[in-house]
Amino acid sequence: MSASATVGHYHNPREDDEKGHRIRVFLAWMLALAAVLVIAGYGWNYYTLSVAQRPFSPKHQLLRPSGTIGIKLAWWVS
Repeated sequence: MSASATVGHYHNPREDDEKGHRIRVFLAWMLALAAVLVIAGYGWNYYTLSVAQRPFSPKHQLLRPSGTIGIKLAWWVS
């Protein structure tokens, strides 16, 4: 007489949830880093100008402290 044993596969749904959470957190970090790099790349030549030269830059309206992007950066950084 022979008996065969079947070993089932244990599935832990908690591990899947944690893995999914880690992936979402990683993607959020990458998105935030990409946004910072894009803004830094766009404003690099503006922010490297002297304070006296910045008002003459075409990006001044957007990047000045009270500008469209500048005010949002101030909220985001602080």
